[in-house]
Amino acid sequence: MPEIKTIFCRFGLLGDNLELKKNVILTIRNNLIQDIQVDQSNREAQLHYPKCAVVPGFINAHTHIGDSFAKDQGLNLSIQELVEPPYGLKHRLLSEISDEDLKKGLIFAIREMISCGITTFVDFRESGETGIDSLKQVLENHPMNAIICGRPFPDLESFPKVLKKCEALGLSSSNIYSDIDLNYLKNNCKNSQKLILTHASETKEERSFALKKFEKSDIRRALEVLDADILIHITWADEEDIKEIAEQHRAVVICPRSNSHLGVGYPPLLLLNKYKILTCLGSDNVMINNLNLFREMEFLFKSAREKFGINCISSFEILKMVTINPARALKLEQDIGSLNVGKMANFFLIDLNAPNLCPLTSLYDALILRANPLNVKGVFIGGTLIYAQ
Repeated sequence: MPEIKTIFCRFGLLGDNLELKKNVILTIRNNLIQDIQVDQSNREAQLHYPKCAVVPGFINAHTHIGDSFAKDQGLNLSIQELVEPPYGLKHRLLSEISDEDLKKGLIFAIREMISCGITTFVDFRESGETGIDSLKQVLENHPMNAIICGRPFPDLESFPKVLKKCEALGLSSSNIYSDIDLNYLKNNCKNSQKLILTHASETKEERSFALKKFEKSDIRRALEVLDADILIHITWADEEDIKEIAEQHRAVVICPRSNSHLGVGYPPLLLLNKYKILTCLGSDNVMINNLNLFREMEFLFKSAREKFGINCISSFEILKMVTINPARALKLEQDIGSLNVGKMANFFLIDLNAPNLCPLTSLYDALILRANPLNVKGVFIGGTLIYAQ
């Protein structure tokens, strides 16, 4: 008989609207949420967390954890010097690192994410099949949901084999490929029913190159030629680009801390809101950023307020960027992203009695502006407690 588990929490953010409910009992069976009840006594549950709120597991929508062995190396380099393939510092280090040391870095990155309440991450993999295999081997012993985005390496001929091993295509840029190449990548992905993700207009130079060489922005090429499902960064997108993204019903991942560190600009947040673009949040390269989405959310809230003014974005909207929105962008909304009956039991418990959260006025604001990994008392993936403190 499958194990049935019941968990009581003082509060919970439930459903696709992240509604705050009191005295919540989750019933878990076969890794799924079988039942949710509210206004219940904790005596009716097997596991009691009367001082905690249950929150859907965070989804980090854009990472590069392959460079986690090189934390803070090249901090004062430009983006081109740091990560531009094939001669950026990151790629030189990747070519020299042993598989054992690479895997150690991957393990540290996964442990960090779990401690931050992240239960799913989307990773852009370098090094082709080898890079994918290294991450998959680590994941065998570290239970976590990963959407692995592979790319051709060392050349296009490798791509069919790469694609068989990963969940999606993850390009560093559309600029390095001709229209013929982009069509080739697109057709392989569509035939395999796999998503297409690409960096786009992260820098002014990247955008200018596309306009000069292809007579259209790299965003428009990504949409019109590559047929990308998700665009990363779009720091230099103009309103016409955003309109096109909206018309094509595509999603975007923004990485404001990374953009700020690298000095490349700021995401066009007001345009994304104006055109109701499905927007997600990612932490980007571990070389320059930790994987802590609490920090990412707080930075977005405060930097957006400074740049665009009061009330440009709410804590609730930001919380959706790490839960509901990425699940929909990845076409996984039937499985993850919120606490609903029938979905995976992926969630974490936040300690409501923590000094930095008390007195609590708004759980949404507290999660965005004050919570940190020390407040995460437990993380469940598929209903199994995989982390506790």
